[in-house]
Amino acid sequence: MARAEYEIIGVLGGAKGNSSYDPRTQILSLAVPDTYEGLPKKIYAAFAWTYANRPGIPGIFKTDDDMLFHVNSLVKNIHKHKNIPYWGVAHGICQEGAVDKQRIYTRFEDKSLRPRHQGASYCFGWGYWVSKDALPIIIAAEKIYDKSFLEDVCTGYVLNEAGIKPVRIHFPYKEIARGPTTEEVKLRHSDDTTRVFIVGGVIVGLAILSLFLLRTTIKHE
Repeated sequence: MARAEYEIIGVLGGAKGNSSYDPRTQILSLAVPDTYEGLPKKIYAAFAWTYANRPGIPGIFKTDDDMLFHVNSLVKNIHKHKNIPYWGVAHGICQEGAVDKQRIYTRFEDKSLRPRHQGASYCFGWGYWVSKDALPIIIAAEKIYDKSFLEDVCTGYVLNEAGIKPVRIHFPYKEIARGPTTEEVKLRHSDDTTRVFIVGGVIVGLAILSLFLLRTTIKHE
C-alpha cells in the first residue's frame, strides 16, 4: 500500500506557547497538558487541529503508542469502512460513575481530583475511526471534552448523544509494551517496507496519540 495514500501524525502535549506541527518528524505538539487526566483535552485539540488543517479528509483513525497494526490491513479496512461514522477494533459499554481507582486513577498526576466519567457505548482508545460526518459533532463538543477524564468514553458519549453508536470492525492488532527509544520510533515511522507497522511511539517519556489520515486528492505538505 503506497505511503502517498495516508498520513500519520504523532501527537504530543505540553507544548510551550502555541501548538505547532513539524512535517519532518510528523509530530503535532499541542499546548495542552500531557497528563493521563488531560487526555480528553489532548485528543480534542488533535481532532480540532486536523479538522482545521486537513480539509477534505474522509476521517481520522486515532490510536495509541502501544498498538501494533499491519499497515496494509489497516488501510484496507479504513477504505472499506470509511463511511461508517464511528468504529473501532474493540468496544464496550459503561455506566456513568467514578473513574476506576485501581486501573486508571493511579495514573493521574493530580491526586486531588475525584474524577467521574459519562455513561457511553464507546470504542476503546486502542484504535477507532471517526468519519468526516462525525468530526463536526466532536468539534462542537469542546466544553464536554474539557470537563472529561476518559477520552475514549467521552468520544463515545458525544457521538451517542448525536445518535451515533460504535461498530466493531475485526482485523489484526496487538498491544505492545511502551517505551521504545526516539531512534526506534523514527525507524518505525520511516520504514515503509515493514509488514507490521507501529502507529505511534514514545519520545522523551511522553505518550503519543497517533492520527492516521487517508489522503484526499489534495496532497498536504
